[in-house]
This record gives sequence, structure tokens and C-alpha cells, in this order.
Amino acid sequence: MAKAATLAVRARSQSNGMRATAYLCVAVGLALLRAVAADESPTAVPFEELKPLDEVHEPVEEPPSAAGCYRYKSGDQWRAVKCPAEQHLKERLLRPEAVKFIGVGESAAHDAPPFKSATVRVRMTPDLFPEEDVNPLTGAAMSGPDAYSIQINVPFTGNNGQVDEVQFVNEAWPLPVVSPFSPQNQYDNIVCVWQIANVTQNYQHSCIIVMADHIINSLTGYIYNNNSMLGAVVDSGKSTYWAVGAPDMYGLAMGNRWNSVSGTVLGRGNSSEASFAGGKGIASTWVLGAACREANILSYPHTQPIKCSHPLGKRATSTPSPYVTLESNNLKPVTGDPAHKLPPFTYPNPYAVMVAYAATLSGKCPTGKPPLCGMK
Repeated sequence: MAKAATLAVRARSQSNGMRATAYLCVAVGLALLRAVAADESPTAVPFEELKPLDEVHEPVEEPPSAAGCYRYKSGDQWRAVKCPAEQHLKERLLRPEAVKFIGVGESAAHDAPPFKSATVRVRMTPDLFPEEDVNPLTGAAMSGPDAYSIQINVPFTGNNGQVDEVQFVNEAWPLPVVSPFSPQNQYDNIVCVWQIANVTQNYQHSCIIVMADHIINSLTGYIYNNNSMLGAVVDSGKSTYWAVGAPDMYGLAMGNRWNSVSGTVLGRGNSSEASFAGGKGIASTWVLGAACREANILSYPHTQPIKCSHPLGKRATSTPSPYVTLESNNLKPVTGDPAHKLPPFTYPNPYAVMVAYAATLSGKCPTGKPPLCGMK
């Protein structure tokens, strides 16, 4: 299997020289987006352009504490919706493959606060496409055109004493057109919280299906309800949000266990690859980890007060990470492949750290300069 390299941003303790826990993993050897869809435009893509960062607004209220699926519309409140039946999911859902028997890179000194929220956003130029979900070893089609996933991957040592992983995933693919009267260009966005015992390869999922006329390219995972629940939320446009929540099975929310996050756009699942064909295209990924939900500027209203208990501090250093997911893509980060260091970190507030980079087929910027090739 093609395993993409990852890097980590680790917060270093200033008190005793030992390494603290908060570090940000960015899957750089993986990559980004995809597209191709029938449309009036000659460069049609199956996604909706993301809002500028200063217009990103997740609902202020947390979803209800009960496990389940929810929808929020601006001016209203979170309301329960029916979660998809398991049989329905079996017909559509592929699992994201976590590495078996991987090691743990945590230190004993946990003096930096853990993450409580993380977001991955992806932007791309239309000339990056077309894209197809393929077998990375043979090039044979798997899920075909316009199928990929956005993943947020969090490895940690769980309350079972083993290597566990939480993966917040939006797995997207086009719905088949079954008749001339069927809606055109409709996509399944299957948003899930996956909880995985890596050693035993036990996968548990909680999902909501968001059907839309585009693929949702921004995903947030977070801890809520007094550190007892894990949730994933997406914005489907028109001030409508969808969330799925599940009890924390392996204790990610306990203590200082959430100390890394990686993510980008990858193959749809089952170790597939998102294969792009646009040689002049650019795909850019933003990855952010925050010590509380309000500090996550990629998803939360900037006007809300930040309620984090402790700052992360500007102490990030990059280190290689052994943690990978088996989904991949064929893009190369413009900072180098394999990347030996991350692009500069930014600290949008004292409680969050963010990194952003571009990737292309050649690993070079067709326009602009690294790390984003001029994209914002």
C-alpha cells in the first residue's frame, strides 16, 4: 500500500525541556481535491467554493448531548433528524483504513493543553481536475470519477492501553442518475465519526448522510458535552449545518490524549487514491487544532468570546510522525516531497495553531510562491 508521509507540529515545553502534548500533524504526502461534473461551465467542478475565512460561522450552540444526527439552520436551533439505517450505510459506506500495529509518539510530560477541536479546509483551482478514485497499485477505477474523502485523523493511546484512532470523515461520491427526471449532479456527503482500535482493527462508526448538489470540502471534528462526546459537523451552504455525535469509546477526550491532528483530501476509502489529472492546478489545505471550540477560527464565529482554559503557546516545532492513513492522492506538496519541514505556523489566537500548504502534480507552484502558491 502507498503510505503517505506525515509531519507533526509539536508544542515543546518551556519549563523543563520535555516535550508537551499539543502537536499538529499534517498529512503532506497525501493530498487534496478532485472534480469533474456536467455543468454549463467548461471547467465544472463538483464542489462549492468555500467562504472566505472571515465569513465562516458555525452555530454558536453545541449540538444536543444525546448521540444522534442533527440539523441547524440560521435563526433556528439544532433539531434531531433521522440517522441513516445501518443497511443503507452498508450499501454506500467505505471504511477509512487505519494502520495496524503502529507505535505511539507521545511523551510523559503533558503540560500543554490538548486539542478539543480541529478543522481541515481544502481549496483548489478548477484546472486541477478531472479526478478519479483509483487503486493506487494498479490504477484501476475503484469508486470512479468525483469520489474522495476529507479526513481528520487523530491517533492516541486509549483507555484500553492500546493504539487507537478517531477519524472524522466526509466520504463523498456522486449519486447515480436513475432516470431523466432524477436530480442532476447530486452527491452523497457521508459524514462520520469513526472510532478504531488499531491493534484489533475494530471499526465503529456513527454517520449522517448529507445529500447536496455539491461536495462539502470543509470538515470539523470536536469534543463536547463535558468531554463525553465526539462530534463532526459540516456546512452544506445556505446557513445550514449538519452534525453527528457519538459517545467517546476510547477516551480521546480524557486527560491530554488529543495531541495531534492530520488531514487533507484523499481517496474515498478502502485504501484508494484520489488521482488528479490537471497539471496546472493547485490544491491548498488548511489544518487547524484548537484548545477549545471557540478558538477554532476555521469554523467558529470570530466575534464570539474564547472560553479556553489554557493557551497553547507559540511553541510549535516540526517532527516526523509515524502515523498515516492508507488512503492517498497523487499530489506533491510544494514545500518538498517528502517534506522535511512544515511551512510556517500561524497562531490566529493564543489557543490555536494552524498550518497551510499547497500541493500540485509536479510539486512546484505554477503561479505564486510556496507554501500556498498565492492562494488565500
